[in-house]
Amino acid sequence: MAVDDFRIYGDADIFNVARQFFLASDFGMGEGKDGVMLILSMAERDYCLIVHGFGETALTDYGREYICEHFLDDFADDDWFHGVYNYLSYTDDLLSQAREGRIYDRHSWITGGVLWVWSLILGVVISLIVCLIQRAMMRKKVHEQTGALDYVHGDVHITRKRDVYSHTTEVRHKIEKNDSGSSGSHSHSSDGFSGTSGKF
Repeated sequence: MAVDDFRIYGDADIFNVARQFFLASDFGMGEGKDGVMLILSMAERDYCLIVHGFGETALTDYGREYICEHFLDDFADDDWFHGVYNYLSYTDDLLSQAREGRIYDRHSWITGGVLWVWSLILGVVISLIVCLIQRAMMRKKVHEQTGALDYVHGDVHITRKRDVYSHTTEVRHKIEKNDSGSSGSHSHSSDGFSGTSGKF
């Protein structure tokens, strides 16, 4: 759902305005009013992904962050087609997984079975590679050369030598922070609503 400015509908934050929309429009399926709704407010580019009933069970805070990561960049670039497509696609994926009993959550990898085994194998392989590299480096004796003449090879005769430090050049680059597309904050209400909101 897209609106010009969510503040027209009340002085509450976008989570509570979305919640009021959901209730007033009688959204949701079944007795538990299961549902997922995305509201976009164009005035200041606010969004809220709100869930209720089974939607709240299936789309945890972590699950909603995962979905938002896949559509917020599109909306930030005004790519509405791909933004809506990614929202629907990733939401459907997580809802389907949840119906099969696999809830996408921060600790899913602990019970993920195959993913846990591959993570363990990858960790062992990386550790082994690091140890072999360190062992090879310890066997190779390296002397740090501190003078310019240490790097001169061949038949070179220098009658006078002097090492002089001239200067150091330091280059700094400012890293710009891009706030668009952040997954935002999480909200929960006592009547069973949860939401993730922020800017796009």
